[in-house]
Amino acid sequence: MKKIVFNGQSLVNEKIYGVQRHALSLLTALDTMVKPGEVELLVPPEGERALHFDNIKVVECGPSMKSRLPFGARLKEIWWRWHTFSRYTADKGIVSVDTLLNYYARHIDVFCLHDCIPELCPEASQTRRQKLARQWVMFNNKRILRQVKLLFTVSETAKADIQRIYHPKDLKIVILPNAWQHFEAIEEDRHILEKLHLEEGTFFFSLGSRFLHKNARWILAAAKQNPQYRFVISGASILTEDREARENTLPNVTFAGYLSDGEVKALMHACKAFIQPSLYEGFGIPPMEAMSTGADCIVSNASALPEVYGQSVWYIDPLNYTDIRMDDIMAQPKEPNDAILQKYSWQKNAEIFLRALDELR
Repeated sequence: MKKIVFNGQSLVNEKIYGVQRHALSLLTALDTMVKPGEVELLVPPEGERALHFDNIKVVECGPSMKSRLPFGARLKEIWWRWHTFSRYTADKGIVSVDTLLNYYARHIDVFCLHDCIPELCPEASQTRRQKLARQWVMFNNKRILRQVKLLFTVSETAKADIQRIYHPKDLKIVILPNAWQHFEAIEEDRHILEKLHLEEGTFFFSLGSRFLHKNARWILAAAKQNPQYRFVISGASILTEDREARENTLPNVTFAGYLSDGEVKALMHACKAFIQPSLYEGFGIPPMEAMSTGADCIVSNASALPEVYGQSVWYIDPLNYTDIRMDDIMAQPKEPNDAILQKYSWQKNAEIFLRALDELR
């Protein structure tokens, strides 16, 4: 049996966002299913975050990412991915895995492409730097899809987008969705309610407003047309990617800025409903996290969201900014959250992952 080696560079040196959460949760579930020596997680030494597993071996290798020079850490990061990881996994007895979009690796056997947001939302790239970054992502996706032996993605919608945009030939694509059980370990920080002067059940809550495809414009339109309710939006108070949102200041809208996981969980639990009006999502995990706290959810009827959430949410047209009545939306019938929460789990995802690699090996 070939050894499986994960690229874990961004798990020890970067903030935990959706991609990192997916990787850590998958590794945690895999750790209960593999034998010692079968799976390794390769990381640079002196990382900012220590990782420990029972059966998955965390291997420190190569140079530290620390540097006193401007851009030095970034250059070291590129070198680690290009040289250290690629050299370590060059052995024919190793299957190299990247679920973290570490584009600088020279060769990867197994890759996870979570979505096609840069490709499908070109309007989100407004500055020259953003446009160059978008082209760089698309170039690397093309390169990686030509070399990998197995590709994971998070939904049938994302799979269809990948096939339509990149036309990968003879490449097996396996659905490896998100789940929610990682949220159980987070302790609610209810001080955020007092800090924002919120009463339980009187406000709507949304995550990720900073990005254009998250469609904060819909929430602002809803707030303007429903002044009886408060709307709390996490993310930057100045929405650099969303000009229309940046120029709106409504008395019943609170831009909460960066929130800890505990604060997010408390607001999800206390809100009247959680809102995700995205124009595009490869999966869309925040509503599922909100569901795990007992929250009802209002989500867009676009991209992967109907595939993931079935009849357990209230749907809205994300492009309808002129006729939004929150009470009417929530008056519609929907199924309980349990149907979705029982469908998705990291343990099931780990089983999917191992079956796919068994076929590959």
